[in-house]
Amino acid sequence: MIDRIRVYLEHAFANSPKTRRMEDLREELFSNLVEKYNDRVRQGMSEEDAYNAVIRSIGDIDELIDSARGPSPLEPVPAHESRIRALCTAIALPCIS
Repeated sequence: MIDRIRVYLEHAFANSPKTRRMEDLREELFSNLVEKYNDRVRQGMSEEDAYNAVIRSIGDIDELIDSARGPSPLEPVPAHESRIRALCTAIALPCIS
């Protein structure tokens, strides 16, 4: 069943951006689901019922993926965003003479 959880997540993340952030999200989600799955099996739930319960617990995975979109350490920050960040930093910090 653990392999089945991994396959489910690989399918769910198939069209997501190939970034470090998405890989980290998928691996964290996988670890959490395996932990929940094992807990349910230890509590006496059948393997099939435990699998179905943890998959249902994810909710809308597309929404989760969309919330994690954005630049990652592997992707350069767009120039316009870099300028905006610099401006915000300049405004937030007092000038020292």
